Amino acid sequence: MIIRKCPHCMTLMQEPSLTSGNNFGATYWTDGVIDAPMWPNLSAIGACPKCRGVFWFKDAEQISEFPLFAPDDSVPAELRELQNASVLDEEQLLNSIDDGLGDSTENLDYLRLAAWHALNDRFRIEEPNPSFELNERQRANLEELEKRFRWPESWDDSFILAEVCRQLGKFEKAQSLLRSINVEFVLARKTLVAQLCQKQSKLVAMIPKPDPSPPYDPPEESIYYPAVPCPYCGETLRTAIARQCRFCKMDWHDAQNIHRRNTDHS
Repeated sequence: MIIRKCPHCMTLMQEPSLTSGNNFGATYWTDGVIDAPMWPNLSAIGACPKCRGVFWFKDAEQISEFPLFAPDDSVPAELRELQNASVLDEEQLLNSIDDGLGDSTENLDYLRLAAWHALNDRFRIEEPNPSFELNERQRANLEELEKRFRWPESWDDSFILAEVCRQLGKFEKAQSLLRSINVEFVLARKTLVAQLCQKQSKLVAMIPKPDPSPPYDPPEESIYYPAVPCPYCGETLRTAIARQCRFCKMDWHDAQNIHRRNTDHS
């Protein structure tokens, strides 16, 4: 439990945090998102539950921090009862860009990718509508992502660009990008996105799990699902846009202040 102070109205609130987790039962998606019941996605940006002001958590003063499962008597009652900072929806993320919160390349990338993922979230929880069309703001955000990743520096960048192009209806460009990806452990994702391009589908899709029927011998999960490694310890990050690691606790939301999050509660 991390307690922070809103930089707008000084209200205290809890920042959602995670001390440990796993990807058992996880669902993997073509846009790089991983839905894991035991591994929630922690945002780097939130909104004050009182004034609704939006801010980066790294810019909000940290008042105190307690272990997630700390005994009740070790945490003051007034802190236990504090509300959580609000998670931003797609509109709030796009508004944050308009309001200048994407004031660095890292922050702008984060907001644009998070807004794209939030756009796709509706299709993770409800039946996809094949006739869905992007509105003007959604299309503009994807077009900016296309420009940002036009010179991919890694297979992950190529996947992001291919998926963005597919959702913009640029299927031939997406397929060309896919052909440049020669990484074995993302084969299932590559194959599925190529099939979606052939069908001219613009919607995010779930990556199917391998057939478990005998005599099937399941290989390592990473062969079938995309895995973005932490640049510091090599363990799998929550999503392609994650900027902190739950394993080694490194935090690189701010490129000028890369640090290891405090885990000493003694």
